[in-house]
Amino acid sequence: MSENNSERAQHLSPTPLLPPDITQRFGARVLNPTEAVTLPDGREPSPTSYVGSSVLIRGISGADAVAEYNARLQAGDVRLELPPDVEHDLEIVRRLSERHPEVREIFERHWTLRANLVPASRQQAPIDAWPFLQRLRADDRETWQGRLSLVHILTSAPAIDGAPYYAGLPYYAGLPYYAGLPYYAGLGTPGPAVEYGRAGAGGRTPVSLVLPDPAKRAKRLKRPPVVAVFDTALGTHPWFADPARATSDVRLDGLLLGLGGDFETCQLPTPQVNPLDGCIQADTGHGTFIAGIVRQESPEARTLVVPVMTDEGVVPEDALTNTLVLMLVRHVLGIVEGRPEDVIDVANLSLGYYHEDPEDAAADGPLWDLLSDYGRWGVAVIAAAGNSSTTAPMFPAAFTLQPRDPGQVPLISVGALNPDGTVAYFSNAGAWITCHRAGSNLVSTVPTTLHGAIQASARLTYEGLERATIDPDDYRCGFSLWSGTSFAAPVFAGEVAAFLADVDVLPEIDRDAFVKRGLGAVEHLLKDDR
Repeated sequence: MSENNSERAQHLSPTPLLPPDITQRFGARVLNPTEAVTLPDGREPSPTSYVGSSVLIRGISGADAVAEYNARLQAGDVRLELPPDVEHDLEIVRRLSERHPEVREIFERHWTLRANLVPASRQQAPIDAWPFLQRLRADDRETWQGRLSLVHILTSAPAIDGAPYYAGLPYYAGLPYYAGLPYYAGLGTPGPAVEYGRAGAGGRTPVSLVLPDPAKRAKRLKRPPVVAVFDTALGTHPWFADPARATSDVRLDGLLLGLGGDFETCQLPTPQVNPLDGCIQADTGHGTFIAGIVRQESPEARTLVVPVMTDEGVVPEDALTNTLVLMLVRHVLGIVEGRPEDVIDVANLSLGYYHEDPEDAAADGPLWDLLSDYGRWGVAVIAAAGNSSTTAPMFPAAFTLQPRDPGQVPLISVGALNPDGTVAYFSNAGAWITCHRAGSNLVSTVPTTLHGAIQASARLTYEGLERATIDPDDYRCGFSLWSGTSFAAPVFAGEVAAFLADVDVLPEIDRDAFVKRGLGAVEHLLKDDR
């Protein structure tokens, strides 16, 4: 293999493997570089997953862009149509925009609309967004390059056994598991049962923990540091009984954020339940596990777990982006209107996607500009580096490669370490990784309601006492072992919160104070990583 080809193979983005039910519910497609329309300069695109017959439009004026596009149509061309639920959210957005000029600017720049591609004839096959966008940009790149993009599908990809799953590529979230192990090669054949429980396997495994809730030793603060976690919802657990310390009930102007909330464009299709499959979903408890890590690192912190994914660990870009926009608006209004209960200090993102054109990722989508504004308002954004064992950049973690204003808190991407301090084999690598934290075989909280179909291998009653081997699918103990950069990221997020808990000026909530504190925390924590 030539040096150039070797380098290209090294940076090749892994091909997303989405199960059929995810593909059908989200209308998802996987971009195949060997069959897809090339990029404008003739290069092959990289693999990515996206909503097949929709495009993303930036800004609340997106409806004007739809009208502009449709007005240019020739007979027989594809039309853009906004779903009917868009207007419900836009009415709320317009009302909130009147609260402050900064809020109006955030909505105008970052709110996203998903427009469906409607063919001229009902007999015509569904329109594929990728060739549609390439044709549009080829005809008028200046008009459409920054306004329309793919609706990427982000996933939280677990890693098992300290290594990529099959042929160097990890399985994406949402695939069925067997005794905590993913199915191999997509053939429906479970991985070897002997792998379960082997030292260092790293899969989600029930454990017993006798340590008390770290919050019992927390210092009393005038204002606790606040960590926002955008993930699966916070489950039932004794550590999180007090909503003042951890909650999934996060509101903006009385409106509930995230899945099941009051914004239609932030909702996901209802998951399909297979009555013949009683196994626990791949990402069930993911957000709860992250919240437990934050609690261990910073007992003083308040954790806001905003649900953006179901237990399958999948979220389209528009649903995530708009939830992030609403949380940023909540934070900004908290600052400018003097409501400290609404501000946040840290945002954790343990999810990501591989862009079809990594070199143009920042220009092609809305997410980077939005996360930059988080930094400009003093919020430290912490992103998981990914579990694909590749140097291909995963976003949003790889946005660290983009230039930033020195007056903003930088985005931090976090890779995973093994217990012995080595870098986990599954952890992505590259110049875009900011630092590494513990991410293999961590112990944290899971919902006490989890009890799947897999049973103990042996069970009997002797002298009135039940005896059994460990039930690998019973998490009613409330604690689990788990691995992934998904959990290395909140280790660092918790460290930021712990640093801020010791800062005397934490109660100050003006913008400059947030930026100064956030920069100070990040610089302090990274000084030993250089």
